[in-house]
Amino acid sequence: MISKKYLKKAFTLIEVMITLTIIGIVAILVMPTMIKDVNSKSNMTALRNAVVNLSNAVSMEMTDSRARVVESTTIVSNPSSFLRTLDVSNKSSFFASSYKNYYGSSVSVTRPTNVAGKQGAVLLKNGVALGLVNKNSSATSDVIIDINGPNAPNIVGVDYYILTLAWHDDISNGIQAGDVGGFQTNDNASTLKSNCKNGNGKACFKLAEQGGFDPLYLEK
Repeated sequence: MISKKYLKKAFTLIEVMITLTIIGIVAILVMPTMIKDVNSKSNMTALRNAVVNLSNAVSMEMTDSRARVVESTTIVSNPSSFLRTLDVSNKSSFFASSYKNYYGSSVSVTRPTNVAGKQGAVLLKNGVALGLVNKNSSATSDVIIDINGPNAPNIVGVDYYILTLAWHDDISNGIQAGDVGGFQTNDNASTLKSNCKNGNGKACFKLAEQGGFDPLYLEK
């Protein structure tokens, strides 16, 4: 004869179903956060790799051209030609038609196309959109990067960033011709964060760079 005390320890079908339902609800709540975290890490890795690859290409171009300043290279004279030395796809759609800021409001951003001597754009085979816009007045080029190309989410600071390519040496600030980074933005962290959330691509890159490309750079 089976003791009643053992029968009492068994789970009923209703209890099992309730438990599974609770587990399912928790999974639904947690999964978006997990996916977002994975995507954020992937985006930061792609951003850092894009900067490294561009920097290497700039160095190679200056070496091959035996140039001491960037103006003496195709980076300035023909930016679209220079960008095509990278591992590019044959697609003609580079950047999205519209972008939003951290708060979800539409913002105006730079979306370079191919204009000889002024700007160039390509879509890399890994899906990253990369553009150059020459700024003769400041002897720099704006480097525009969209980690996902024309694909969503198209949010400044999430997949869209702007950094700077220096044409000349700036010894006082430790900058050499051909350097690529966020060195043209010198605001403090609080101002950078505010500007980034409002749709400033340069502030976003500088903040991400200062944070070591931490996926949570905007939350700290």
